[in-house]
Amino acid sequence: MAELAARLQVSPLAYENFTNLSPSVQKTYTRAYFDAKTPTGRPKRLAWLMDRLERNLPPM
Repeated sequence: MAELAARLQVSPLAYENFTNLSPSVQKTYTRAYFDAKTPTGRPKRLAWLMDRLERNLPPM
């Protein structure tokens, strides 16, 4: 979770919303990021996660 939190710090709003989530929801977001099938898919997944976190939406 720390690695994803560090990547989210480029967007203060997404980072703040992520840190305010419960640990179980943070794990869900983290799992969604690291479950990308390829390393090249992770930037797309990160953009998707940031968008959802900036709008303060649940993971799925």
